[in-house]
Amino acid sequence: MTPPNPASQPHLQIFNHLRASGNENSFTCFSLLPPEIRSQIWGHALKRERLIKIYFQKNYSFSEERPKPDGEIPRYQIMIDGRKTVSKLLRVNQESRQAALRFYRVKIPCKISPVPDDDYVYEALGLATKAQPGVLYYNPEWDFLEIASESWRADDLFDLAYHLKKTYDPRHVGLLNLAIGGVNSLSSTGLQYVDPKEVDPQVRQVFQETLAQLREVFFITRTKAGRRILGSASGIPVADPHKCIFNRSFPITTVTPIFERLQRDTRSISEDLKQTHVGDGPMRMAYYWQSMLDIWGVSASHITYQFILAFEPSGPSLEIQDRESASRWLQVEEDEWTGKWRLDDEIKNGCWAKRSLGTESEPYYEMVGALDGENRYEDLDKAVKPAFGFWIFPLRLFGKIPSSEEECNEVDSKQTLDLSDHWPGLGISLF
Repeated sequence: MTPPNPASQPHLQIFNHLRASGNENSFTCFSLLPPEIRSQIWGHALKRERLIKIYFQKNYSFSEERPKPDGEIPRYQIMIDGRKTVSKLLRVNQESRQAALRFYRVKIPCKISPVPDDDYVYEALGLATKAQPGVLYYNPEWDFLEIASESWRADDLFDLAYHLKKTYDPRHVGLLNLAIGGVNSLSSTGLQYVDPKEVDPQVRQVFQETLAQLREVFFITRTKAGRRILGSASGIPVADPHKCIFNRSFPITTVTPIFERLQRDTRSISEDLKQTHVGDGPMRMAYYWQSMLDIWGVSASHITYQFILAFEPSGPSLEIQDRESASRWLQVEEDEWTGKWRLDDEIKNGCWAKRSLGTESEPYYEMVGALDGENRYEDLDKAVKPAFGFWIFPLRLFGKIPSSEEECNEVDSKQTLDLSDHWPGLGISLF
């Protein structure tokens, strides 16, 4: 049987693409325009924000010690995802390539991998990887660099900040927009405990300048739960542990770095916001960050802090790269919710059905969310359309930054929040 086409099901139509114009006519006279007009058009096409994950080499206790940064040759190693980070305009023609090289004026040596989440770990272990030497083409004014790795060396960030400003950027601007990819990225590094006096003086000065000039900082949580909540079986604290919830509003993360920022999520998301799973949330990250600023003697009240929240599908085979993979994933999620996996028509206690993990495994009972209570009568024509990207909440909405580990523990215990009074912006992945 041919699987249903998500595009033909109103509740599975992707919000990102519904916003886009259906008119994609080509402009055949482009080559006849004056060169300066073509250059302006190329430049306009390049002005898109990007959230670029970078992976510092993982720091194991048995890792070989490397010299501390001294402002000479770079001591750090970074890896990036090579699937979507390199602009297509670098490959269209010579004219578009020159425009892209002007826009992405900073060229950072790096390693490029199709699976950086794995390869940065394998590299630290001395194992074979798929990574190849390459270049990250970067624009400080438009791009966010996200520290995505865990257990990295604090020295690597100092070193990168130094060379961004002094070596790679011809304008000597350096880092302006930073993203922290999860609480472990800061806590396991001990960045907030580094004594600045132990850092090379010129590297220390540039790092302090970099912290002071930052415009915007993202604290990112990508949670693997929170869209389909099957009562207490999901392990997520909700108001009614016996109720199944489908938070269709929750944005789904993608591997695409380019995003468009909407100041307000225009979908009807108020009901879903009442029980939003935020995972560890932003406040522990903010605590570690503020502790670091205090130690480095940096007061930067002008920085805009945002909490970025998204749902992350489990497993590399479920990564969202394009329209096709997005539609496939939505159909898989829909089949899970409606119980397409049921072994037979038997239903117990209203919404429990038989399931099996394989031909040789014993059947067991699992909840079918779509059969629970009011979910049976959901009007799918009016359901919130799925969005791929992330929610953007101003950090100030979550209250005062904790001043101790104890306060962080108290905040962390509140993993499901009513955010209906704090309507978020939406970062839409452009894929």
